[in-house]
Amino acid sequence: MERLPRLTPRLPTRRQSARPFCALAAIACLTVTADCAQAASTGLSPVSNIGANALHSFTGRNAALHGAGIVSTYLLVNADVDYRVSRYFHDHGASSIWSLPVTAGAALGPAVTISSLYLVGKGRADDELIGASYAVFQAVALNLACVSILKAVTGRPHPAPDAAEDLKSQSKTFRFGFLRGGVFWGWPSGHTSTIAAMMSGLMGYYPENRWLAVGGYATIAYAVASVSAFHGGGMHWLSDGVAGALVGYAIGSTVGSHYRALVDREKSNPSVSKRCVLPLAGRGVVGISIGMLL
Repeated sequence: MERLPRLTPRLPTRRQSARPFCALAAIACLTVTADCAQAASTGLSPVSNIGANALHSFTGRNAALHGAGIVSTYLLVNADVDYRVSRYFHDHGASSIWSLPVTAGAALGPAVTISSLYLVGKGRADDELIGASYAVFQAVALNLACVSILKAVTGRPHPAPDAAEDLKSQSKTFRFGFLRGGVFWGWPSGHTSTIAAMMSGLMGYYPENRWLAVGGYATIAYAVASVSAFHGGGMHWLSDGVAGALVGYAIGSTVGSHYRALVDREKSNPSVSKRCVLPLAGRGVVGISIGMLL
């Protein structure tokens, strides 16, 4: 009987066994490198320069705006303008239907604006639009923090024309302290300041857009009038709206202009460092490579 040759399985060499891993590692390297390069295209984020922006929102010209909010409140209260405006809209409640959109505008306006700018920017790979969404987000967030603190310490009640207390006396009431009047009602108007922060943030980010400026100032003025008229004059005093507009404008314009400077700097000097961790494989070598894209 003829003897069959013995078949011995041939084991792959170290070099051959490394080939599949090397191929996968090469693909991973290319993928991660591409992701890092894409992420390095912009150094913007919703919190970019937030500390400096918060500080600059209360210094220089902006300090004057905040001061104007306090002075205007003092003048409007002591001249009984707050009382007269609230009384007028209480007596002519049916004529203030035009003020209804202000609540939805303050609540939904920033969310719609931020998400729309961000999603369109992502879809078009447009860092400028993404930067605009970040500017509005940060402006509204800083404004919310500022206004909440001011409401908490001033404790001003909202107009209540049908209450037992005389409306004129109500208009002059401030309960200074902490949380003596909550953070929903009171001075300054959160609705007005939110709209002002959003619009002035966009105006600061797009300073050459005249139509945006016209629409922005008109929207802020509408918000001031609307919070005074809404709910038959029972939502806010006129001075709440004026102060809210000044506070929101100071913060929004600062954040918007700073983000504009960041975007312009990115365009002129797009080098942004980005750490990358890449798999490394070769003949007899397996590990990772840590590098920095510049």
